[in-house]
Amino acid sequence: MTVFSNTSTQDTKGTVYVVDDDDAIRDSLRWLLEANDYKVELYDSGESFIRRRVLFWCLTSACRA
Repeated sequence: MTVFSNTSTQDTKGTVYVVDDDDAIRDSLRWLLEANDYKVELYDSGESFIRRRVLFWCLTSACRA
């Protein structure tokens, strides 16, 4: 899972970009983050994210079961 964030706006704490190939993970993270006043954008691959965004800073985490 990879989560990216940028600066906040007046309406939210900021935007979090979630990149993960698992639909359930993306949906769960969207629910959790939106419930805490973040704007969320979901991407199913790093390639799809890079095609749409410029990175300001990022936090990367790999989860293994």
